[in-house]
Formats: sequence, C-alpha cells, structure tokens
Amino acid sequence: MKKALIAEDEIDLLQALKTVLEGEGFSVTACKDGREAINMMQDSPPSLLITDLMMPRMSGLELIHEMRSRNELKEVPVIMISCADLPDGMRDEDIQSFLRKPFSVRKLLREVNRVLEGR
Repeated sequence: MKKALIAEDEIDLLQALKTVLEGEGFSVTACKDGREAINMMQDSPPSLLITDLMMPRMSGLELIHEMRSRNELKEVPVIMISCADLPDGMRDEDIQSFLRKPFSVRKLLREVNRVLEGR
C-alpha cells in the first residue's frame, strides 16, 4: 500500500488532503509541523511527503533539509505546498513538485501521480 505523510499546520487543509489521498488508496499519516513529521518518518519512511512551507517548530524547508541528510529518508519524494513563493535555492533533488495554494484536487492528484511514477 502507498503511504503518504502530510505535514500541514492548517487543520482544515490537512484533513481535506488526508481525505483525498485516502480516497485514492493511500494510507495517510497527518501531522501539524515538520518536527512531528521527521519523528513519524524515522521508523517507516512514506512513499510520499506533502509538506507546507511555513509551519511552526520546523518549517517545510527545514524538514526537507533534515530528510535529505538522513540515508533512510533521502529518496522520499516531496511535494511542497505554500501560499508563498518557492524559496530561492531549492533544487530539483530537494523537492519533486511545488503547488501554490489554493490548488485544485485534480492538480494535486496529477502531481502525486507524476511524482510517484518518476520513482
């Protein structure tokens, strides 16, 4: 089964993303910040991470840098979501897709499928 981890501090959006991905057959773990996400990934890396850029305790950018420094998490594909612009210096190996909020369910699912097919 495909496993997705979602890190998003907006509870309504977090729940909506979880519902959509579960409807597509994913086992979904949801968390409210990057620190919680990194802790959840240690024992069982997900097939995909969807993370917000701006979150408390650990931002999406910090989360990605922490992931890429760990061998067991280096290859996890990432879709970053944000209402802000993509940060300068982000590289293709850091994230596989960027979605600007608000985005449609159709666009999200298209990017999820594209990212996972590229693995």
